[in-house]
Amino acid sequence: MKKERSKFSSSFKAKVAIEAIKEMSTVQDLASKYKIHPTQISAWKREFLEKADLVFDKEAPAANDSENSKEQELYTKIGELQVQVDFLKKSLGEMTTMEKRELFSPEYTFLSVSAQCKLIGLQRSSYYYFKPKGESLVNQHLMKAID
Repeated sequence: MKKERSKFSSSFKAKVAIEAIKEMSTVQDLASKYKIHPTQISAWKREFLEKADLVFDKEAPAANDSENSKEQELYTKIGELQVQVDFLKKSLGEMTTMEKRELFSPEYTFLSVSAQCKLIGLQRSSYYYFKPKGESLVNQHLMKAID
């Protein structure tokens, strides 16, 4: 049977790292006491010492909070836009190919032809090879004769 991977809380890691820093007992003793591999204790100790300067950094939490709020706003906006795109794609799915061709706008230079076709759900070849068919020559002659 497979052994479940251990997950340790940050407070437990800090406690073990502090004990390792105090050097009241060896890393081997701590490893046997907490049933953790010695290299894991050394890694926690090294990480604790590397990040010790962050404890006295007072500007970091305020900047971090503003970054988190901006990030959260952006994720919210992305979610709203994704919902709108999904709704429009469903609406476009119900349209015929002719109706989709009418939506295509070559004057939108900020979107390439392939990007517009992809957004509309139109095959790019149907854009390039679509030529509106006029009346045949026979029908044109008949219409002139009737007028």
